[in-house]
Amino acid sequence: MQLVTNSAELLELAARTLEEAVMPGLDGRSRYAALMVCNALGMVARELVRQAHMEEATGELVAAAESPDRARPASAKDLVRALRAGEFDTDARMHHALWAHAALLTGITRPSALSRIEAQIAGHDSADPSPEI
Repeated sequence: MQLVTNSAELLELAARTLEEAVMPGLDGRSRYAALMVCNALGMVARELVRQAHMEEATGELVAAAESPDRARPASAKDLVRALRAGEFDTDARMHHALWAHAALLTGITRPSALSRIEAQIAGHDSADPSPEI
């Protein structure tokens, strides 16, 4: 018997149990539905584990958005508008904060893609803050 010590581990155990004990007997739409539930459980577990890092990365985005010559965005929508308008196109600090935030989100939603992104971040030239993915 496995001892569960936190919510993330409980979710991971539920997903593994679903995958190993329930899904082998399913097919078609039922198997697809079980795969979606298993994926959702994994995402929530990874999000719980990375919650403090996500809060830190979000704080870095907010800090990067603030500057003496620019008002702090009042909301995430304002930040998105500013990004789309090109206000941060030459801001290396913002580029770094966006990449860090994106890497954390990718680790939650698509962990298999994370190693490719991390390799590109590590290998890209800091003078060119937008490596191709």
